[in-house]
Formats: sequence, structure tokens, C-alpha cells
Amino acid sequence: AAARDYTEAIKLDGANATAYFNRGNAYDQLGQVDLAIADYTQAIKLDPTDPDFYNNRGQIYDSRGEHDLAIADYTEAVRLDTTSARPLYNRGLSYASKVDYQRAIAEFDQAIKLAPDDTDLYVARGAANEELGNRSAARADYSKALEIDAGNEDAMEGLSRIGR
Repeated sequence: AAARDYTEAIKLDGANATAYFNRGNAYDQLGQVDLAIADYTQAIKLDPTDPDFYNNRGQIYDSRGEHDLAIADYTEAVRLDTTSARPLYNRGLSYASKVDYQRAIAEFDQAIKLAPDDTDLYVARGAANEELGNRSAARADYSKALEIDAGNEDAMEGLSRIGR
């Protein structure tokens, strides 16, 4: 229903980048990723200054294993908005998926500077450190995540894997 509503909005105003973006989100939720990518791409053509357009398209590329395309989109999102940790986090996850854990950690480090209370960032950096065999750094990251959110299951699982 949401995709249909945005289609109507696009019919009324074909230059409405936000309508394409929102329909892309609706298609993504429906699992219609090719249509979502097409709409995000159209939104970017209409308004190349919105970092969310790139970030969301990057997430779909990542889900399809197209990490280089995702990294390019996240890089553009970071360029457009230097205050948001989310595209840095996503770019770090892409690097981790490519087994480039050092670069992933560098991304997570930057993201943590912007959002020091985001447990996802510590858990992700902890996992990258764990993959590299940096057990003490991983332990510190998982512990920090638990300090922020004592119920964080991912951090608890990480600590149990490497031993407290």
C-alpha cells in the first residue's frame, strides 16, 4: 500500500526525490530490492545532496554482497554529512564483509568519535578485533557496550566467545 501511495505522489510530481526515496524504502521492506535500488538511484539523480539516499542504497548493495558499490555509496554519504556515525558504521561493516578488518576498525573508530554511546559500534569493532585475534581490544569493546547497555546480547555473546 505504501509503495502504491508513493507511486501516486510521483505521478503528481515526478521531480519529488523524497517520494522516490520513500517508495524505495517501501520496496526494500517488501523485498523488492531491484525496484528499491532504481528508486534510490532516481532520488539521487533528482537530489544528489541527501546522504540518506546513498546510505540506504548502500545497505541494499551490502545485502546483495556488492560491497564495493556499498562502500562507494557510504563514502558519498560520509562526504555529504560528516556528523553522522551511521554511514561510517555501515562502511565498516562492508569492509568487515570483505575481510578487511583493519579498515573496518578504522571506520568504527571514526564512528565512535561521533556517537560514543552507540553500542552497535563497540560490538562491531569488538567483532573485528576478535577476527584479528586482538582479544584484549575485543574484550574492551564488548565490555564498553555492556557498560552502556547491560542487556546487550551481542556484547554478552562476544565476551563468552573470547572468555571474560
